[in-house]
Amino acid sequence: MAFNVTSAPHGERRGKPRIHVPFPAKVQGVDKNGEPFNVETVLDNLSGRGFYLRMMPSVEEGAKLTVVITLSTVAPDTGDTPRVRVQGTALRVEMKPGGVCGIAATFTHPHFL
Repeated sequence: MAFNVTSAPHGERRGKPRIHVPFPAKVQGVDKNGEPFNVETVLDNLSGRGFYLRMMPSVEEGAKLTVVITLSTVAPDTGDTPRVRVQGTALRVEMKPGGVCGIAATFTHPHFL
């Protein structure tokens, strides 16, 4: 599988390259209405310090998220597929058409499962 990796262009604030691969992700948190949620989605991109994804429901900037990322786009999650759990914080929230929420987040505490 070929990965599309981009480096930060001139003037870009990102310090780490991004991998543009639709890795499956399970996201847990609290939505903007204060309701807990647990949803499945895919990442738009991933770097050494953050990720971007789209999902429903929407969250507020600063929201804390727990995300389990499956590091494969081919094999189903059979228990031996590489996965990493991260604790994320929403840095930017963008409302998209159809009620979808785009979230740019930073993460800490990666834990390989």
